[in-house]
Amino acid sequence: VQSLNISNCGAITNDISNALNRYSSLATLDVTNCVKLTQFSFDHVTTILSDLAGVTTVNCPALEALPTPCVRFQCLKFAAPMLLTVVFQGVTLTPREFTFLGTSAALTSVSLVNCRVSGLDILLKRLRRLTSLSVHGSKGVTDVDIQAVCCTVTSVDLTDNFGVTDKSVARLAEFAHLREVTLKRCSNVTDAGLAKFEHHDKLEYLNLLGARKITVLAVHRLIAALPALATVVHETVLTPSVH
Repeated sequence: VQSLNISNCGAITNDISNALNRYSSLATLDVTNCVKLTQFSFDHVTTILSDLAGVTTVNCPALEALPTPCVRFQCLKFAAPMLLTVVFQGVTLTPREFTFLGTSAALTSVSLVNCRVSGLDILLKRLRRLTSLSVHGSKGVTDVDIQAVCCTVTSVDLTDNFGVTDKSVARLAEFAHLREVTLKRCSNVTDAGLAKFEHHDKLEYLNLLGARKITVLAVHRLIAALPALATVVHETVLTPSVH
């Protein structure tokens, strides 16, 4: 058995861990809406489908992916050192939660959608392999957090983050591997910040829609300066493709 779906099984309890841990081949486990399953202690599972609602313990040494958006985070213990991807949606995350998540130092993709956060830098300082960061619509993200992002990042989405300024853009412009940047409705990013990308010859995608402090002149200056910039999204660009 490599994949097991026991979603919506309301009678499943934490005792199932003992049975499932006998199967070293079990890689994918769907426990969506298993309301009595509050402890994830699976030795071999690499992918778990669950929104983590009501889960108090995650102890999964082989876990690599939590593809289902996590709508709650009530864990008192979180140990998933091999975790690569995680998505949170509409969750309040504080330094306590980010300290827990920081034990998953292998994370390469972190997505916080419409979350309320404080102390995100605690997590980002630990992630030396991060390639994708999205804080789309999340409240509380600041320049301090972005300063902690690792230079391995290739894609960043800062949509609707009013606490992000030109300081963050200057930091992102230092990343040689960066390919995609979304600054959609980042109202405190200006022409001065955008100009930091003028020597970034690897940038391929840039979304500036609704970034009201960025002018038409600055956008077209950047387009002219960057030959690899294939897609720009902005009110003054009639087509997303600029080359």
